[in-house]
Amino acid sequence: MSLLGRFNNLSLRVKFLLTLSILIIGSSFLVSYYLISKHFETAEKGLINKGSALIKILASNCEYGTFIENEIIIDEMIGATASADDITYIVVQNVAGEILATRSQKDTIIPNDLPIIKEIDSLVIRKITLPDQQDYLYELCYPVITTRSIVSRENLGSVGKSRGHTVTEIIGNVRLGLSTSNTFAETTQNIQGAIIIIFLVMAVTILLTLGIVNLITKPLEHLAVSAEKIAMGDLSLNTGIERNDEIGQLASSFDSMVDSLKATRYEIEEYNRTLEEKIIERTKELEEAQSQLIQTEKMAAVGQLSAGVAHELNNPLGGILGYSQYTLEKMNRQPFVEVTEKDFETYKKHLRDIETQTRRCKTIVQNLLKFSRSSSKIDKTEVNVNATLLETISLIEHQLMMHKINLATDFSNDVPIIQANSGMMQQVFTNIIINALHAMSEGGNLLITSRHSPTLGEFSGAVEISFADDGCGIPEEIQKNIFEPFFTTKAIGQGTGLGLSVSYGIIREHGGEIKVESIEDCGTTFTIILPLEKSGETVDTDNRTTDQNIGDKIK
Repeated sequence: MSLLGRFNNLSLRVKFLLTLSILIIGSSFLVSYYLISKHFETAEKGLINKGSALIKILASNCEYGTFIENEIIIDEMIGATASADDITYIVVQNVAGEILATRSQKDTIIPNDLPIIKEIDSLVIRKITLPDQQDYLYELCYPVITTRSIVSRENLGSVGKSRGHTVTEIIGNVRLGLSTSNTFAETTQNIQGAIIIIFLVMAVTILLTLGIVNLITKPLEHLAVSAEKIAMGDLSLNTGIERNDEIGQLASSFDSMVDSLKATRYEIEEYNRTLEEKIIERTKELEEAQSQLIQTEKMAAVGQLSAGVAHELNNPLGGILGYSQYTLEKMNRQPFVEVTEKDFETYKKHLRDIETQTRRCKTIVQNLLKFSRSSSKIDKTEVNVNATLLETISLIEHQLMMHKINLATDFSNDVPIIQANSGMMQQVFTNIIINALHAMSEGGNLLITSRHSPTLGEFSGAVEISFADDGCGIPEEIQKNIFEPFFTTKAIGQGTGLGLSVSYGIIREHGGEIKVESIEDCGTTFTIILPLEKSGETVDTDNRTTDQNIGDKIK
């Protein structure tokens, strides 16, 4: 992790304290370094200025002794001055560099090289590092000058004022060695005292900073803990912070927010108490509306089936009426005692035909009643998909024949029993078949197939029912809209636009799905997928429709 990332992970208190401490320490060191440097520089300048003034005085006092090169006179002049603490040595030399007099502290080594002085009022300052010593000294060299008058030979012995000129010349020099040890020792003591004071000031400042930081961050930490508890749902907290600064204003706003949240929670709880009742009421209304919608679409389908059902009933009813009239007429013309064995067999045959046709009428009426029966909820029972398909076909068979639709079926014998609502399944099948019929207005072919899909995951597979026609097909741009309520491509009065929408809702409520594949002018295939129960449960696969006579008849 980068340094910035680690800094961001620190607490607010540590960030404040660390930042302010770095600023205080850094600024203190910078100021201390500047002051110490200036102090040493000032001390050196003061020492040099003191030596400059002193060596000029010595040069002036040693003029006569240097001129006559008298060591005793020079030694008396420099003796008192050489006893000063800062002076390491004093050397007086003639113009040839010969030492006339010298005074020095014990064990002091005087440099042998002589500075070159070319000008009369020239002060030479050298910084000399002494051998085998850590400190250094400053050597000041100043010329010893004298002034004399030069008189010409012509004026010698004249009583009057002699005319001549004054000459100033260098007759020697004074070398003064200034030790920096005493000056720097005193400076170092002063600096040490200053450093101690600076560290004390830094420590006090950091402690005060820590106190100020705690004064700021502790209320903020308390607010953060309170906010975390409030986020967990505890609205009984109060900050208890009473201050007149910005933090006090923040705490006051925080308490006001908590009070507002309490009021809001109470309003929400009150609203929830009534919301559940409203949801139950609205759900009941929606279920009733959905039930009415399904029943409306179902009755619309019944209306479309009515002509075919009437024809289906007329055929067996005509046979029943014909056999009954023939038998009654024959019995009225021939006394019962004269009935022969042949006549009796004929009557029995007619009665069997009447029974067969009556059962056929009963089956058609039962299927129609089952289809049109209203259901307010999904009551699932064991449903044989193949049998339900055949019942649906028996209701709409005549309509297919009237529209010259060739119906073919391919029902797999291994289709298992499913848990579903038989009436709703029959409604879905009817809607899809009627849509196929409308798509083939000039005749065509319709293939209905059923098969058992293998086990997938935790489910024992699924039942797939497909309806494939070779009608006009569905344009690609409207395929995504066909399951929307009231969407229809039929003329006004020829459809409600609810058939596929209701069918889609029924299949979704059964946990299945409807897929559509269509090519315009080539045909459409609707596939219904109904999942079976989970694999841990048993599925009855023995109760299957094996009556292939009806299928053969349809083919």
